Amino acid sequence: MSRENISWTASEIIYKAGDEPDFAYLLTKGEVEIISEKGTRVGFVNKDEVFGELSILLNTKRTVTAIALKDSEALLIPKKKTC
Repeated sequence: MSRENISWTASEIIYKAGDEPDFAYLLTKGEVEIISEKGTRVGFVNKDEVFGELSILLNTKRTVTAIALKDSEALLIPKKKTC
């Protein structure tokens, strides 16, 4: 099984509230800010932390927006497809 990585530049939006989730992410470099639908900062993600998993687990649209605070990289964790 191959591993896919993705990278973002500082201030790049990773996903927005309301997006359909395809992946969760394991942050391998950088820092990510998590923002609520109302625009309130609700958290930060640092190296070696997972984010974006809640929508995958609950099978719902994204409820928050994730923005790279620094140049960042992550390992993609794909949503499992079922038949």
